[in-house]
Amino acid sequence: MTPPSQVQRGFSHMLQSIDTPAKTCRKRGCPVSRKKGQTQEKHQRYDIHFKSKKTKKAKNTVLLGSDTSTKNSDSQNVEQLVKNVVLQLGKLDCSAEKFVSLLQHTS
Repeated sequence: MTPPSQVQRGFSHMLQSIDTPAKTCRKRGCPVSRKKGQTQEKHQRYDIHFKSKKTKKAKNTVLLGSDTSTKNSDSQNVEQLVKNVVLQLGKLDCSAEKFVSLLQHTS
């Protein structure tokens, strides 16, 4: 009986004599390639888009419903806020009176 190390040493010779079970490769023909003198088309170039810089958060924000605010309300700011609210209510197809009544019923 032969030891495993001798079997391992002789295994490569045995595989060479058995050969491989795989079939030999068959040539499938010549692939279509560029003809002599033919030029390649250049690929389309795209613009470079850089990330935008992050904007700093405003320090003078007024939190609705909070007693502390960092900025006193200005009459122009209040008017602008009212215009924005009315505009958004118009987009939602809701009247100002209906909105006020909804606010009163929820509190």
